[in-house]
Amino acid sequence: FYTQHRALGLWAVMERKSGEFLGWICLRPAMTYKFAHEAGFQDGEAELGYRFRQMAWGQGYATEASQAVMARGWE
Repeated sequence: FYTQHRALGLWAVMERKSGEFLGWICLRPAMTYKFAHEAGFQDGEAELGYRFRQMAWGQGYATEASQAVMARGWE
């Protein structure tokens, strides 16, 4: 699926200076979520998700990564 839709996928988020792994972010078809119907997702929608190590919380990494992934998704 992801080879057909290059805007969708799963990416590692790394700290620029140190290269340290901070977490991950994904943009995937919403209907692949186990509880998609219960969540109210519909065909054609995408889900943005992320998980970061606690030491990265509150530093803007989720915002920056989300903006980059969304920009890629709208290309």
